[in-house]
Amino acid sequence: MRGRGAEPEQQPLVTLIQLPQAARSGGIRGVSFIDALNGWIVGDKGLCLRTSDGGANWTRLDLGSGATLRAVRFNSDGEGWICGDSDPDAPPARGHVLTDRPVNAAQLLHTRDGGANWESVWMPTNFNVPAMAATAQGAVLGSFGGDAHSDGSTFVYGADLNLQKRQRAFRGLLGMAMQGERVIGVGSAVSVGFFPPPQTPLFAQKNCRAIWSADGGQTWEPSAASGGRGKLRAVIFISQKVAVAVGDNGEVCRSADSGETWEQVRSPTQENLLALASGDSGLLAVGGKGVAVRSRDAGKTWEAIAPETKDNLISASGGGKFFYVTSAQGTLLRLRVPGNP
Repeated sequence: MRGRGAEPEQQPLVTLIQLPQAARSGGIRGVSFIDALNGWIVGDKGLCLRTSDGGANWTRLDLGSGATLRAVRFNSDGEGWICGDSDPDAPPARGHVLTDRPVNAAQLLHTRDGGANWESVWMPTNFNVPAMAATAQGAVLGSFGGDAHSDGSTFVYGADLNLQKRQRAFRGLLGMAMQGERVIGVGSAVSVGFFPPPQTPLFAQKNCRAIWSADGGQTWEPSAASGGRGKLRAVIFISQKVAVAVGDNGEVCRSADSGETWEQVRSPTQENLLALASGDSGLLAVGGKGVAVRSRDAGKTWEAIAPETKDNLISASGGGKFFYVTSAQGTLLRLRVPGNP
């Protein structure tokens, strides 16, 4: 699948990457590329595939997991993290659980050698876990119970797979990002009440859809000016201070102080934006009905591009001059968006 000859600054060049049968028969949910050649995708029933040639060939990795794997992160040193839930062989979850889904603990997986070997830990929640921020020192995860339970989220803070702290956030978290010890989580506003009301700013400031931490996820604060309609669904750091978040109805927000305060910027779409990535040609946000928008000035302004698909695009990763995007229909696209920021 290729562009139709439009001007290169207006039309991306798109390639549909052929995936092995193992991926076609199950859902694909997350993607992570560290350059134009080396990448990983994850999905349902413990699916994890690796490529070292830009998607021409794929190897299935045995994680020892049957979970629905929702997010994957790798760095250039070959260290990677995957999070997911609903493994039928997981031990029972503890504490507050959702009774309308299997009461199985969620899972965090970690590798230091590009995926050849994995270690695993069970997380006490049985909520969906789509949000993760990871460094070599540990991972911070946000658990989320689906749209019907978006206000019941918890944090699980981990360091070297030794989960130390679990903290209630009172809101659903759909995206997380980490820069050093700074962490940002984005998602929904608080929409459920408690009696007596919890005496914490995270609950009291109900309209906030973003929260931040300055100590690697151990303590959290609500973000100023992060209220709005709908949910924020993805967030990314693009420098030590600057972060960008996207969400429902084409919303784009930008922070210049590591997530403490936010401002809305003009968006060229009203479709839901579900994923966000950074690459050599700037920032890319993708979402429902094949929408894709790009920024070449660190998130200050955005333009619509046309990826030539109507599939719902659910995850994205920058890989050198390319962006790799997965769809809810189980496809993987490689986008080359001409022009440097």
